[in-house]
Amino acid sequence: MDAPLREGEDSNLYDVLRSGESPKPDNHLLRQSLNTEINRALETLSPREADVVKLYYGIGDQQSMTLAEIGHTFDLTRERVRRLGRRQSENFDTTQEVSC
Repeated sequence: MDAPLREGEDSNLYDVLRSGESPKPDNHLLRQSLNTEINRALETLSPREADVVKLYYGIGDQQSMTLAEIGHTFDLTRERVRRLGRRQSENFDTTQEVSC
């Protein structure tokens, strides 16, 4: 670990690891696991409900949108989108309790 990474350089493996520049090895696994769980939860919804949730939270390649923007996209009122989101959030909470 004390040996230089390249000939003629002062930096070594210990310096690189300590600097925090390299990503932590478990970050990829955590992100992948989280994506799997999110997709599993979204599969319990109707396609339209899943789209609303994805847009609101910015899941996937989507940029998060406001309730009004989502309502405009799906021809729904802002209040209807809010109720859909709240209902799905409650469903996810119930699912989480059951799976634990």
